[in-house]
Amino acid sequence: MLGFRDTFVLATTKLRVHRLRLAVTILVAGLLFTSLVAGSLVVRGTTQSLETFSGDGLLHRFITNIITPFNYDTYSDPRYVARTAQLDTIRLAAQSAAAKRLGLEFDPKTAAKGVSEPGGPSGTTKSININEPTARQAFLELTPDTMQQNIAGIAKKYHATATYESTSLGFSAIGPDQYGFSIITGGQEQRSENPGFNAGQDPILSFQNLLSAFDNNLLKPFLLPGVSLDAPAGKPVPILAPIGGAEKLLTIKPLSSKASAKAQIQRLDEIRTRSKDLVFDVCYRNKAALDLLRTATQQTNEIVSHKTDSTYQKPSLIYAPTNLTCQPTHIASDTRTAAERTQAAKEDQFAREFGAEAPITQRLSFRIVGILPNPGTLASASGPQALLAGFVTTSLGEGWFTSREAATANPVLGPIVSDRVNKLAGIRNLYLEFANRTDQKHFIDDKNCNPENGNPASCTKDNKFLITPFGNPLASLYEIGQKLNTFFQIAIGIVALVSAIILVGTIGKVIADSRKETSVFRAVGAKRLDIAQIYLLYAGMLASLAFGVALILGLLVGWYLESHYSPGLSAEAVLSFNTRDLTKTFHVIGFNLGDMAIICAFIITIALASAIVPILANLRRNPIKDMREE
Repeated sequence: MLGFRDTFVLATTKLRVHRLRLAVTILVAGLLFTSLVAGSLVVRGTTQSLETFSGDGLLHRFITNIITPFNYDTYSDPRYVARTAQLDTIRLAAQSAAAKRLGLEFDPKTAAKGVSEPGGPSGTTKSININEPTARQAFLELTPDTMQQNIAGIAKKYHATATYESTSLGFSAIGPDQYGFSIITGGQEQRSENPGFNAGQDPILSFQNLLSAFDNNLLKPFLLPGVSLDAPAGKPVPILAPIGGAEKLLTIKPLSSKASAKAQIQRLDEIRTRSKDLVFDVCYRNKAALDLLRTATQQTNEIVSHKTDSTYQKPSLIYAPTNLTCQPTHIASDTRTAAERTQAAKEDQFAREFGAEAPITQRLSFRIVGILPNPGTLASASGPQALLAGFVTTSLGEGWFTSREAATANPVLGPIVSDRVNKLAGIRNLYLEFANRTDQKHFIDDKNCNPENGNPASCTKDNKFLITPFGNPLASLYEIGQKLNTFFQIAIGIVALVSAIILVGTIGKVIADSRKETSVFRAVGAKRLDIAQIYLLYAGMLASLAFGVALILGLLVGWYLESHYSPGLSAEAVLSFNTRDLTKTFHVIGFNLGDMAIICAFIITIALASAIVPILANLRRNPIKDMREE
């Protein structure tokens, strides 16, 4: 029987034959396994880096975000339509009586109603218009707010330690333009007539639709040192601002998008220091005030566009935006007759009797207590950066965040936060906190919902919800790992199959080309086991070389990711997790010897398994016949 040394020499000799074919085989197999090596490096690096930040932000807590989307089919529910129609009848009768008393013309057929009948392919479908008072009343009467009770029961069952809630203040769930906010800088209101958010939006303008109120316990980990979320009556409301918004409020020129990580850290330190307890004003306008401002703007533009038109007749009542910041829209010209003014006064009285709100324009003061990433940070990323940035983007989300407790006590913000229609007719965001990962996972596994046909409202069936880990990317990594487990198994299976085919083809070809050598071995008395171990060792060497290539290429990929993305992600992590230690770094890669050993063993196992069949087939051949043929 051949000794190991002789077997090694013969196997090594085989590696020197057909070097081009050997190099191609090793390279292809190595490329296939590079993804496994690189994946291990990135997952280990990301996890280890998050653990170094584990004392910051919400990384040490186990919180889930529970989203309860509203089912808009409710608006066409016959019960809601019937009750709204009843209220419409009562309201129209009262309006007719009031119009008669005031001497106004009133046509119930054209008056606004809570029930609408839009045309559709199947005829007319009645539904309620939630913006109308009668529909709002019917909605409140027929929609029980059982969500809090349900969550309270669920929290007890799954051992949750706390329940929180957040409210969007930027957009009303019952429709846009119900109110508006605009930050005041340089003595001017910074507002946009098209407040739809996009990744490149000005952080100052994003206040219009990215303002949210969160419970204090979710905001506290992101506070600047020495500040609080307290908001005594008459004092500024605490708020966490995006770094770009703070820069503009401080009139600091933003850094270039190509600024180094060191420059970003230095800027963050400067912004944190200078913006601490910085007070700024915001102008609030209700719907009536917004409508009046738009009327003034439209009239102004219309007059300017017709200034050379001699036939144009100006309106008898002209509004104009005030030159003073955050002041009510004023009347620039009133040429109405006495009869027209009397008529207008009666119409205003009629509108007020039936719930029309007076225009309200008011200043609010906010106090910066925390700094967060700019809106669109994640959306503007691409490729590997987008994948990695998802784990270091602030867990609160993007935008401006104020205290729900402080907002509730504020005369202007309080009614918005506590508006039951807005709460019941919108997407509810509730949060459950658990003492450990086990309880959190148990809750997610039991209560998470996969929407039917992509319809989130279907998740209300069987008392299930849309649930995601919140605030702790480590928990998200666990969830993603579970969901992708099957995918990775399939991917590894495909890699193994392709590698096996390549190795079988290569080794089979080598054995087929070595019939004379095998015959000679047999002729000089070598046993089948001796010959088999030569080729098995050869296959093991081939696999080891492929692993070496995969390791080198994987490390090169990891080095590229580390050098290109680690500095920027470090700055992003320090900002996102409100890290006090500005020297902390986020490493993209982390080497784990156990992972590499498993990958190496996996490659060698495939190589040996793929070599067995062709070796056995060759050893069963008649050596004398093979020598004659050669």
